[in-house]
Amino acid sequence: YQKYSQRGWFVKKDSVYELRTEMKDILEAFNATCKEAGVRTLHEGGPPPETYYQRTLEFCQNK
Repeated sequence: YQKYSQRGWFVKKDSVYELRTEMKDILEAFNATCKEAGVRTLHEGGPPPETYYQRTLEFCQNK
């Protein structure tokens, strides 16, 4: 996957990369759905959804 591709997390505006709003919306919806459904892990032996959510937010802040 690519952080800055056309379908990536960021879009270049002028000379600055900004988080694509739709990607943030997808992440928030995914997190909410996991909470509502009581999901405890994303895959066998994997992190809980909250950890994935927090790590992804950190990724987005470290553009």
